[in-house]
Amino acid sequence: MKQKIKTESITKDLGRRSGEIQDRIGQVVKLVNEKMTAKNYGPDKYDQAFSEVRAEHKDLFASMEPVTDK
Repeated sequence: MKQKIKTESITKDLGRRSGEIQDRIGQVVKLVNEKMTAKNYGPDKYDQAFSEVRAEHKDLFASMEPVTDK
């Protein structure tokens, strides 16, 4: 018998995906903090450290959408 109503949840695996995103964000923050410490950057150099980490760890950012000003 063919299914007449879609009964699969659209939020299926949402918790798992959210956890994966949080893990990736945590890795990025850790790498940026390590970069800032290693290069003795002050708080004003966060953007520079983030850019360096992004260039060095493209795999972490591959599935992230860029933030744009709208």
